[in-house]
Amino acid sequence: MRSTAFSWRNPRAALVACFAGWLISAWLFATPSFAQSLAIDKVLLVVNQEPITLSEYQTRHQREALQKSLDLQPFDDNIDQRLLNRMIDERIQAQAAWRNNIHIAPAEIDRAIAFVAEQNDSSVPQLLAHLNRNGISTGQFRESIREQQLINRLLEIAVHARVNASPQEIENYLARHPELSAADEAYEISHLLVSLAGKSAQQARSEHENLAHLRQRAVDGRPFAQLVRDFSDNPDHQSGGYLGWRTTNQLPEQFMQALRELENGQVSEIITSHNGLHLLKLHARRGQQVVEQQHLRHILIRPSAVTEAADQQARQLAEQLYQRIAHGADFQKIAHAYSADQGSGANGGDLGWVTPGEFSPQFEQAARALQSGEVSRPVRTQSGYHIIQAVARRRHDINRDRAWRRAQQAIFRRKAQERYENWYGPLREAAYIEYIAVAPPTTPTSP
Repeated sequence: MRSTAFSWRNPRAALVACFAGWLISAWLFATPSFAQSLAIDKVLLVVNQEPITLSEYQTRHQREALQKSLDLQPFDDNIDQRLLNRMIDERIQAQAAWRNNIHIAPAEIDRAIAFVAEQNDSSVPQLLAHLNRNGISTGQFRESIREQQLINRLLEIAVHARVNASPQEIENYLARHPELSAADEAYEISHLLVSLAGKSAQQARSEHENLAHLRQRAVDGRPFAQLVRDFSDNPDHQSGGYLGWRTTNQLPEQFMQALRELENGQVSEIITSHNGLHLLKLHARRGQQVVEQQHLRHILIRPSAVTEAADQQARQLAEQLYQRIAHGADFQKIAHAYSADQGSGANGGDLGWVTPGEFSPQFEQAARALQSGEVSRPVRTQSGYHIIQAVARRRHDINRDRAWRRAQQAIFRRKAQERYENWYGPLREAAYIEYIAVAPPTTPTSP
């Protein structure tokens, strides 16, 4: 539900994403598996009696090369020891998760897939269709998600749950790093997206040419919002693509590079990303970070599966709970009993003070429409159905909050890395690795 900005509040979640998040994005750009063309597979090595095959390595190498990870070039029959070491580390950790009776339920995989789709501005069926067109079956994708979640769960138990940053440590860190308290850039922008999902290279070139013409029309004075409504693939294109104020932490680096070159009122050059082609219009910029925050509570009802029947069942339960609250039931008690967001649910659904950009557009739009004390009807996002309660509003300078969270994350990363090395080193040493068709890698690589 929340965008990457939520990681400021949850340094453990942020570090899990840092260690393993690249696995998800790698799948989204994969090309047809080399394994499909191999009649006989070769075992490169065995990790605790479990093989890693040449086809596995080739497919993984291709994905990493497309993602420009580890400075890899397309596969040329040579084995890159860095990548092979990474695969060994992941296999050892997944095996450790099984030994510790860590299991991932199918419903958890469904929710993770829904989150991946949301992060890529897509629905679940669209995401799976895109993967299938590129040679990755739904079963393969689910298995990659399952293994990643096993590793994440193991790291949470063995590493992250044992690490914290005290308030005094954070204050000391801020004193040593005053640059963290400096005001961030912020930009008021609108956005036009042309999706390239499922399109050939020739179609992509045609879309680029068409977008260049649209950009010129914007430069010549055509209202940008009208161009968005008429031509954009933005999910919220009818609103004219207006995103409001966004900070540097809420925008991709490609967007930031383009915006820094613009004057107010100008339109960017075409930006190419994995989501497609983009145009940005800069309305204004600022350094001050005073924003209107809302203190919110919510109840999340997630469908039990990615099916129409499960979605209908979740919607009906959310509507029933809303009616109970509307007739006087205690919001916090219902949140504690029913909310699928375990973190906030245990605290009566409390999300604290929420800054614009932390949640999905559908969630934020519904929350903004509420007056203090009001409760929304169920709101659908990729995460499920939300019942939102607005507690209060305030205008708040978030510079200090952001600096505090950055310092907290920095301390947490350092401590977690130390903890990880102390925990995983003996695990790697104890693993039985038999190198069959490759030479032994040199040194372990952290995930």
